Amino acid sequence: RYQEFYQCDADVVGTDSLICEAEIILMIKSVFKTLGVGDYTIKINHRGILNGVAEVIGASGNEIALFVAIDKLDKIGQEKVKEELRSKGFAEQSLTPLFEILQTQGSYTSKLEYLKEHFRNSDSGAKGVADIGQVFHLLRLLGSDDSHVEFDIPLARGLSYYTGCIFEVKINNVAIGSVSGGGRYDHLTAAFGDKENLSGVGFSF
Repeated sequence: RYQEFYQCDADVVGTDSLICEAEIILMIKSVFKTLGVGDYTIKINHRGILNGVAEVIGASGNEIALFVAIDKLDKIGQEKVKEELRSKGFAEQSLTPLFEILQTQGSYTSKLEYLKEHFRNSDSGAKGVADIGQVFHLLRLLGSDDSHVEFDIPLARGLSYYTGCIFEVKINNVAIGSVSGGGRYDHLTAAFGDKENLSGVGFSF
């Protein structure tokens, strides 16, 4: 992208415990508190939820095109995303239920309850809902809460290797993109010849 920048990463490799996801959120909160940044949002979603959405609208096998398109929702708007999906062969009857799900409003608990109903026949979707619920539960157990944290169903992130929770952080009321992002990548180490195929989760500022 012909951009030069500094990047600071934090990763945990070798465990699939969701405590790591909760600790990442706590780390982000701690850093922004130290920097004196108070108006920000940590967006969180789960690849399983996105897979569940793809199953519900009948787009199994074409997930990547779906994820890439909806990842642009906050940048180009609903109509442009619909145009892109139509150009990729998505039927009109699949777009209505898709945007009904993506535009679900309310607290994270109400969104999870809504998705539970839709994912009764999706193991992947049900796993994603359970994991997100557990992350919010762990935040409370670790002495924090859901302040600055938003369960964002359309959040997809363009990279295809994420397999679990995904994160993106935005400074509110500032005209720049995300300042932090990452997620769970269960099989990434295999790409580097790791026979154990270790699970990992991480993010970067």
